Amino acid sequence: MTTASRPGKDTDVGGEMRKIAATMKAKPGDSTKPKGGKATAPDGDQAAGFSLPFGLGKKDTPAANTPTPQAQAAPPAPARTYTVKPGDTLWDIAVSHYGDGRQYRKIASANNIADPNRISSGLELTIPQ
Repeated sequence: MTTASRPGKDTDVGGEMRKIAATMKAKPGDSTKPKGGKATAPDGDQAAGFSLPFGLGKKDTPAANTPTPQAQAAPPAPARTYTVKPGDTLWDIAVSHYGDGRQYRKIASANNIADPNRISSGLELTIPQ
């Protein structure tokens, strides 16, 4: 095989690519494809051949006199309280309210308890959600 018969050796591939790219540049009115979207026509509708059946994908506009639903804020949850009885531990209280004794830290921090191992009877605890 001679060097003259090998493809690309004697041709200017870069020049050919530039010619092809110049002929394929988009012209005004051509369909365009946004970065992450679907192919669209200049008027914003999907380009021919890419429409969805049954009117799917069309933008619905609400009627002018139709009120839009407002998101209602949920009422704040009532704070639960617990009065410590003799022999109670934060671990046991967490198990009874959360089902998990490891949640005792939530109760301790909500009630500003410095030492979770020492709680006194009659103490009114706030149980956070």
